[in-house]
Amino acid sequence: TSIQSRFERFVNKFKYVIYNLRGEQRKALLDLRPQVQDVWDYALVGKKIELYRENFFKLLRNNNIDAIVMPGVPFPAPQHENTNGTTLAFTYPFIFNVLNCPAGVVPITRVQVGEECFDEEKDHNYKQDSLFKLAKAIVKGSKGLPVGVQVATLPYEEEKCLRVMREIENKIQFHEHPL
Repeated sequence: TSIQSRFERFVNKFKYVIYNLRGEQRKALLDLRPQVQDVWDYALVGKKIELYRENFFKLLRNNNIDAIVMPGVPFPAPQHENTNGTTLAFTYPFIFNVLNCPAGVVPITRVQVGEECFDEEKDHNYKQDSLFKLAKAIVKGSKGLPVGVQVATLPYEEEKCLRVMREIENKIQFHEHPL
């Protein structure tokens, strides 16, 4: 390994310790992820993604799963002043980009009175976490903003994805009864 890659690993371990001391356990774990060092690492990552795709699609097909319906994002649309640092919160729906799956988001409800805050007692482990603080700021004052679900299907099944989204829209009737 090169001096640069050893230095980068040292810096990441140092950041891991600092993040943990600041109560940022989730950010600390991100800095332990493997880094792509060269073209061979990149090729290996590509191979791992391809293997993951094959296993994921096999799992869906073997269990007769036509579509996945999940939260679109973990919180309502952020205010402009709260957009910095939100990328991490959007990573779980990104899996469908990596898998090359068609996906879309359908609004199903709006944030109601009483839903625009975090339960401090329930989430006490993350009070020092900057991601928790950011999410708390985003949710504050979000009453009335739409909340959606994401629908995803296997690759090349765009029509099925759109059909499931339409079925959800028809059942929920968000636009006819938005509140």
